[in-house]
Amino acid sequence: MTDHSARPSTAATSRCAVPLNGTAAVAARDALATPLYDPATDGPHWIPPVDIALASAREALARYEGHNIHSHGQMVTAATGLDSALRSLVGALDAEAAQPPGAPDDAEDARQFTARHFPTVTEFLAAPSAAVTGGETR
Repeated sequence: MTDHSARPSTAATSRCAVPLNGTAAVAARDALATPLYDPATDGPHWIPPVDIALASAREALARYEGHNIHSHGQMVTAATGLDSALRSLVGALDAEAAQPPGAPDDAEDARQFTARHFPTVTEFLAAPSAAVTGGETR
């Protein structure tokens, strides 16, 4: 009778050039413990305004509220999505708290940039629209 079971011809061993003990083990452990983003070495990243971060958090809550608690895959998906939304929200709140009173916000910076570099666009945005005035614009 033919044996159809899957058996490897050799033992499953790792053929590492350097054994994982001593300094190699410490280096492997440190590589696994290194965060994906380190503000000290990776530089600043974009932090959304509070209203965008709050809307994103609410959207994430709505998206994952029906996930099955007994499904590992769905729980991992929900956990990563909620983690991302929460980190954005906390970052936005921290950035808002760190902003000195009276400091210009991003919207004001955008308006000033547009006025400086695109005066035609600024003029167009400042003009009353036909829908509001009930007539035609230029």
